[in-house]
Amino acid sequence: MYVDGVLYGEGRGSSKKKAEKRAAEDVIAKLKKRGLL
Repeated sequence: MYVDGVLYGEGRGSSKKKAEKRAAEDVIAKLKKRGLL
């Protein structure tokens, strides 16, 4: 998943929906860690 052209998260799963969900969770965790959320 890209935010402003920067790759923040990737997701894998048995379906596209699961992969997208995991990618979004990864992005949220990284943004929180950086104090951006």
